[in-house]
Amino acid sequence: MNHCIVYQSYGQIDIINELIYSIYTLIKQYDYQQPPQKIIVYSDQIQYLKKYLPEYIEFKEIDRPQILKWSGPNRFLHRVKVEIIKDVFKNYECSILYADSDTTFLSRPDELFSKIDSGNFIMHKNEGLIASGSNITFKKLKKILKDKDLQTKIKIPTETNMYNAGVLGIPYSYKNLLDDVLEKTDLLYDHTGIHCMEQLSFSYILNEHSLGKIVLAEPYIFHYWNFKEYRAVLDNFFTYYSGKPYQLILTKIDIINPQVLIKPKMQYENLSFFPKAMRKLKKKRWMMPLYTLD
Repeated sequence: MNHCIVYQSYGQIDIINELIYSIYTLIKQYDYQQPPQKIIVYSDQIQYLKKYLPEYIEFKEIDRPQILKWSGPNRFLHRVKVEIIKDVFKNYECSILYADSDTTFLSRPDELFSKIDSGNFIMHKNEGLIASGSNITFKKLKKILKDKDLQTKIKIPTETNMYNAGVLGIPYSYKNLLDDVLEKTDLLYDHTGIHCMEQLSFSYILNEHSLGKIVLAEPYIFHYWNFKEYRAVLDNFFTYYSGKPYQLILTKIDIINPQVLIKPKMQYENLSFFPKAMRKLKKKRWMMPLYTLD
């Protein structure tokens, strides 16, 4: 079975830079050589991307009208992800590993593709049971999913585990499930307006059709969705290396490793109430570690 690694990144250069860095971390896993998978990037910034990426990357142009169409009548941007995966399945007969731009590869994805080829689904991490009400979003969803009118349409119980959809692995043989994901995404977002409704749809539908448990990508791929401060680091990095060949830039990526730079923020986020409150009061929540660019 052919293997496709799929990205989407459009609009802000900050997000485009995330995508470039993510692809660099993938290439690094193969000793800076071309990975064996087809890498497909959907973007409206292809000329910029070509300045930093190898010629073997396959680009798909998506302009604003296409993005708006795929975002649906409610302009739900995360809906575009579902449409892009559908589009890949339409044009390629391959197992898909989709990754958000704010990801880095910690190892070769060969084992993940082996699991996908065997009929398993991949999502990034298990965020917990919605019924637990363990965070604000879960509390809202727990209440919403008890709506009888909504339940007659979606049939998603509160005893559903929410998985992070920053990484998705789907076998080609299950491509038709994307229609169901899209339908439930539209129903949920129209009813709730909550930003993670495509994630809930994927979590429920993939789990319902899985051979066992959804396989977690977390040991293989780092997802720094909660580290928007890293975008300034990437801007500094790519400004510094602007005009340099990608082969050189590739060898420098570890000096701004997000897994390292995020540590002070995560230490702060994990503090108990009073120590965190004191830092807020002193306006000294956390500091980005020092890093060099060469």
